[in-house]
Amino acid sequence: MKKILITISVMILGLVMMMTPNSYAVSNPENLTAATGTVTLQKLVHTNFSDPSNLPNFTFNFTKSEVTGTPVGGDVQNTVANMPSIASVTTTNSWTPATGDDVNANFTNSVIQTITANVTFTEVGTYTYTIREASNSQRNITNDTTEYKVVFDVAKTDTDGNGEYDALEVATQLLYNVTDNNTKVDAIKFTNVVEPFADVYVVKEVTGPKGDITKSFDFSITITDEGAHDYHIEQLTNGDWTTVTGSEGTITGGTPKTVSLKHNQRVCIEGVLVDTMYSASESNNNNYTTTYKIAGIANVNQGSSVSNVVVKETDNEVKFINNRDDIIDIDTGVIINTLPYLVLVSIAIIGLALILKKKNRSED
Repeated sequence: MKKILITISVMILGLVMMMTPNSYAVSNPENLTAATGTVTLQKLVHTNFSDPSNLPNFTFNFTKSEVTGTPVGGDVQNTVANMPSIASVTTTNSWTPATGDDVNANFTNSVIQTITANVTFTEVGTYTYTIREASNSQRNITNDTTEYKVVFDVAKTDTDGNGEYDALEVATQLLYNVTDNNTKVDAIKFTNVVEPFADVYVVKEVTGPKGDITKSFDFSITITDEGAHDYHIEQLTNGDWTTVTGSEGTITGGTPKTVSLKHNQRVCIEGVLVDTMYSASESNNNNYTTTYKIAGIANVNQGSSVSNVVVKETDNEVKFINNRDDIIDIDTGVIINTLPYLVLVSIAIIGLALILKKKNRSED
């Protein structure tokens, strides 16, 4: 009876293995050395930025996908769930001048950057990943929506030539332009056009012994750059600017936007085109002396508004400084600074009245 049960169990196990789809990759029972696959990307940018280091960073995402048709080399494909992931990669602010056909004479600069992404394979099989550029919401950036595909064929290899497999290798690596009907290509290149832009800041500072650092001051801000721009308010704490939760909003070119700022706060308007303009005007600042200073200009000016300030590639900040000295209005209309003098005058008048009264009594 025991032998019969064992025989039946073996038969069932065999049937299960036969019914299992061959979409699973061959495992690695031989403990072969893993293989490394590398994806190389090029990012080409045409821009009128005079300093390419001011360009934004661009991110590229990798998605695991199934192989359609016959896998490369005839190897079985691993299931998407079991495939190793490729982490997103991002450009840096270090750009190299483009050459040859990559140069566009219509722009001040054409720059390029090469970045790589690695993946480790521990099993034989065919692995496919699609590659896309993460969309940038700033309207002065032309996004590249091209989708590419990279196919790795991983096989066993004999590295020391002793007739035994001891490692895995990427036997073939093929690239395809999915957007262009899956055309086979030799390289992956994403191209963008970036108009020069910068963030604009309006900063609030309160000074003086009677300056109220908890008071909110209203600002009406207008930009001439058309379209909608995100903005948020930041707080200066221990030398660092951090975003105030829930302070995000949108400002549309040509339409005034009112925001409220306290001491050591600023509003950041994102992605305003260079050579456009901004204006800012402060209100509800009674009893304060207001001055302002524009970044890059040494002068401190009297007033609570600026108009048609040209946006540059950097240093787009105007700081409004509200100062309040030891002068406070009270209900009696008496200014506290003059109160001691009024008291002295009152005492003198009372003294004079008493002298006159005493004199009158003497005469009587």
